[in-house]
Amino acid sequence: MISTIVFWNFLLDWAAYRFRWIERVLAPKALELIKDGRILHRNLRREFLTEEELMRKVRESGVADLSQIQAAYMEGDGTISVVKPKNGG
Repeated sequence: MISTIVFWNFLLDWAAYRFRWIERVLAPKALELIKDGRILHRNLRREFLTEEELMRKVRESGVADLSQIQAAYMEGDGTISVVKPKNGG
């Protein structure tokens, strides 16, 4: 059973690397959760993510206040990436 899972994982990874259209089907795009310091509640609901969970992840990235965030995204692998303004805001 484990070897079957490993085989399919390898095969899908190889196919996604070799063929771009397969990668687009298998890997979801990043979803914007915060834009210009404002939480996008509709997108939070899409990912079943609470505001408290989002804020915990934001604090883990070293940001204490939403006004310091240009954008935050839920990546395809489930991690949250935070983009700070270029001026250091």
